[in-house]
Amino acid sequence: MQNLRVAICDDDEVFREQIKDIALTIKPDIVCDEFDSGEELISEFDTNKYDLLLLDIFMDGMNGVETLEKIRTKDNQICAAFITTSSDFAMDGYRLHVARYIEKPVNKSQVDELLNFVCFQKSAKPHIEIANRGRTIKILVNELIYAEQKGHSVIFHIKGGKIEKATGKLDTIEEELEGHHFFRCHKSYLVNLEYVTAIDTDLRVFHMCDDENAYIRRDDVSKARHAYEDYIFTKTRSM
Repeated sequence: MQNLRVAICDDDEVFREQIKDIALTIKPDIVCDEFDSGEELISEFDTNKYDLLLLDIFMDGMNGVETLEKIRTKDNQICAAFITTSSDFAMDGYRLHVARYIEKPVNKSQVDELLNFVCFQKSAKPHIEIANRGRTIKILVNELIYAEQKGHSVIFHIKGGKIEKATGKLDTIEEELEGHHFFRCHKSYLVNLEYVTAIDTDLRVFHMCDDENAYIRRDDVSKARHAYEDYIFTKTRSM
């Protein structure tokens, strides 16, 4: 399972570095990206890119509440926390499903409790387990782009460019992922419809978010197109 990924959004560079240093002291393997405005964070934001957003409420330009409102139109599940000197935004926090309020000046115990909460949430998310060279590896379902059968092995293409390999059959993985947004488009490909960027019915491929292609069986092109369109429709309705 990938390291915890955090986006820190605050227009005060000194404060951003302070909270990043605290987070790294608690969890040295954490990945922190810094943003000095809500606009910058929104331009870089992508679903499943981060496990936690830390947003200062009072920023020049777009404030933290406005920023999270925009992000919630793309992702209603990501854990978010407001950094604030005031409790006047409690109703906004409730409306936007904010997990915590971090009060300035920030202390280590606040950050520690929040990061442990996010880690617990992440570990509870749906995942599959594979065995690779004596290691048991957890792969989060919502981070798996697609799985590919190659000989007697299954190659797992994971968000962030990571690849894992395990001996086994794609049929078994397909059974484990039943009920999630996966589609078996070929005997050698099982794709996560969330990461499909387009479908080319002439070339019979799904274009995936990592610039790779997943081939579609000739007889299943129509079925694949309907599956993708149904997924897009369902996702749009849930926003």
